[in-house]
Amino acid sequence: MLHKDLKGINMLRHEIFRLVNDLYQNEVSLFNNHFMPNFKLISKHREGSKIIKKHDKPQTPYQRVMASKHIDRSIKIKLAVVHKQLVAYIQDTRIL
Repeated sequence: MLHKDLKGINMLRHEIFRLVNDLYQNEVSLFNNHFMPNFKLISKHREGSKIIKKHDKPQTPYQRVMASKHIDRSIKIKLAVVHKQLVAYIQDTRIL
């Protein structure tokens, strides 16, 4: 392989890496925060050799923020607008 070919391949790899990073920082993050429920660990204690874990019901991070009393109302309004836009986009594109 020529040096120019290797340089071109490295530039392509760099561009792909940048695009994948952008995808994870923006779209995947929004999808996970608004539509992927997860379990939150409430408590954990040991009974002999067993560890007993209790989890909250599954909720998305968006739902947890909206239910929190510690988050300012203005932030919740901004999040609700973003959520509404995401739902509209998903319904238009029929992703889910």
